[in-house]
Amino acid sequence: MAEPRDDLMHDVRVAIASLTAPWTVEQVAEQVGDSPDDVRTCVARLIEGGTVEDLGDDPRYEGEAPAPRLYGPPALGDLPVDSDVTLD
Repeated sequence: MAEPRDDLMHDVRVAIASLTAPWTVEQVAEQVGDSPDDVRTCVARLIEGGTVEDLGDDPRYEGEAPAPRLYGPPALGDLPVDSDVTLD
């Protein structure tokens, strides 16, 4: 997989921050004005880095084609209950 352009990675991060999770690659691509394939490469890098999580297929999709994949922030479910992490 080719490395995404730095400017596109920046634009994808900004777009993701402005979207309500879950979101699709197509939503991000529309917002940044680039191709879904290029945005998908950026999202794959963000998944590898742990800043985005692949949430699986959209369960609400009822079409014939494969369901779109949903993405969002990493789950916080594995934090210990007594963790000092605060969410601001």
